[in-house]
Amino acid sequence: MYRIVVLFLAGILLSSCEGSVKELEFRRIDNPEIKNWSLDLVQVEAKCIMYNPNVIGVDIDKMLFDVMINNRLVAKIDQPVQAKMSGESEFGVPLSFSFSPNKVYKDLGMNALEIGMEILTNRNIVLQFDGGAKVSKGVLSYTVPINDQIKLSF
Repeated sequence: MYRIVVLFLAGILLSSCEGSVKELEFRRIDNPEIKNWSLDLVQVEAKCIMYNPNVIGVDIDKMLFDVMINNRLVAKIDQPVQAKMSGESEFGVPLSFSFSPNKVYKDLGMNALEIGMEILTNRNIVLQFDGGAKVSKGVLSYTVPINDQIKLSF
């Protein structure tokens, strides 16, 4: 009889929690900043801003992204993270990556002079991010999907 009552109460408690846990929300890629720039290599830092609508905090374990320009893959971010995201809060995870503008524009059939003129006249590049953030709480883990694009100005 005791087991039946315990199982019944456990069932009620678990069913009352159902639907109350919400998924983390990706908000934006923020504050892109060029740290180093040349025709051979551009180093970029930015922040991935997410929001946790739950009372319970989670651990952010890894950021996994493909970074694209004109739908061409220019960088992969596979960045381990050891951060705790509090409940009911917004949180920024630093991102760091690099790519070769020379390679990107050569893939488009442009020479060095054309590449320089393109960068000088446009003065910005649109970066597309496609991937996610691996988060966990205890033994449970999942990936928060992230898709965004930002303008990177020179």
